[in-house]
Amino acid sequence: MAVDYLDSVLDRDLKNVVLPIFDHPERMLERGRTTFGVEATDAAGAIRVLIHSNETWMTACAIAAAAELKLRELAGEFAELAQHSAGDIKLVARAAAVGLIPARDR
Repeated sequence: MAVDYLDSVLDRDLKNVVLPIFDHPERMLERGRTTFGVEATDAAGAIRVLIHSNETWMTACAIAAAAELKLRELAGEFAELAQHSAGDIKLVARAAAVGLIPARDR
């Protein structure tokens, strides 16, 4: 039902990208790699890519997501961003760094 709806509202180019995902979900990773050059990674690796996107909003969202996911392996990177960034990135990175540091180490 949802696929039929998408088929009726998406333009042809977008259908060519989106609809095959529903037809063969097991091939989604392969499709992402061939269509967009996306490589599989873990959550921390994906966050690292996003924080270096040069998009302030994307960087801030990625930092907040890492904090929400408790990706402690990124705490050092966020502490660095908190020291060397400005504006919103500095604020979000500072909050994330503090949130990812275990209470016993604060």
